[in-house]
Amino acid sequence: MFLASECSVSGDKIKQVLDINNYSNAAYIGNATDLDLDNSWTKANKEKFRSLGIELTEIDLREFDKSNIKDELVKYQAIYFEGGNTYYLLDLANKVGLTEIIHELVVDHKILYIGTSAGSIIAGPDVGSSKPIEDWDVVPELKD
Repeated sequence: MFLASECSVSGDKIKQVLDINNYSNAAYIGNATDLDLDNSWTKANKEKFRSLGIELTEIDLREFDKSNIKDELVKYQAIYFEGGNTYYLLDLANKVGLTEIIHELVVDHKILYIGTSAGSIIAGPDVGSSKPIEDWDVVPELKD
């Protein structure tokens, strides 16, 4: 796992702690930014990965479900969860069954989990730290 606040700033740390040559591709899950009017800041994060030699393939969780998300993600050496709205990202991950299989993808399939901001927060046991700064109301059906 590599968890960060902003990968454009701390992404070079990946090279310091991992054999980066083992990671040439990553699934880029940018859905946490779906509600943002301006997500231009994600360009710097994406560029950091390209500068490290990691090719990103954009994965839109809204296009998957429990029957096909695992088959898609096992194609990659890493999964990068972009920052944005934590609750929206968690809700989508729950709906497609990603929260049910992420442990298996990381442990059994040796897929590197990389998270920035919201992507880092959903990797933890509780997302409550986001409540003061994020809108929970965008996903009223999110219970857990």
